[in-house]
Amino acid sequence: MEVQREKESVESVVKIEEWLFLILIAMLPIINFLVFGYFCFNRRLNANKRNFSIAVLIYLIIITVLASLTGMLV
Repeated sequence: MEVQREKESVESVVKIEEWLFLILIAMLPIINFLVFGYFCFNRRLNANKRNFSIAVLIYLIIITVLASLTGMLV
């Protein structure tokens, strides 16, 4: 009997230019929510970029909530 191997998906390496572009997008105020929100739900995107987008979006939401709470307290 032949043992079947599970197919492992290996993602391609993300280039430095792509990382720099993502970090640049993260610095833009309103565009970052839109772009990273799109990247989070795009299944055709590289898994590394998608995970990075999810992490950045979580941080953006936390920072926005904290900034609004401090704005309300002052």
